[in-house]
Amino acid sequence: MNISDWVKPAVLGIAAGGVAATIIGFSWGGWVTTSKAMADDFARAEVVSALIPFCVEKSVADPDREATLIKLKEASSYKRADIVMEANWAQMPGATSTDRNLAGACAEKIVEDL
Repeated sequence: MNISDWVKPAVLGIAAGGVAATIIGFSWGGWVTTSKAMADDFARAEVVSALIPFCVEKSVADPDREATLIKLKEASSYKRADIVMEANWAQMPGATSTDRNLAGACAEKIVEDL
């Protein structure tokens, strides 16, 4: 069987390109495996669920709690996280900003307990 002279360099080029693309993609391109993305999502959800009691306690200590609770009751479910963020109930000590996921979970817990 005769193989053309260009086949071997073409196959080697394709293989080298694939290896280079994989290395560059995972190193600098931001590619992640599905299991890493799932683990990150799971860890984020667990951190949020662990911090909900702190957020609720912060709401109890707020002097403007009653006014904020009235806003929470009247607000749509998608606006409740914004209300909790404005009240700074979802901002943990030492943090520079509030976490939207924590604010949403905290708002759900507070409204559920009302």
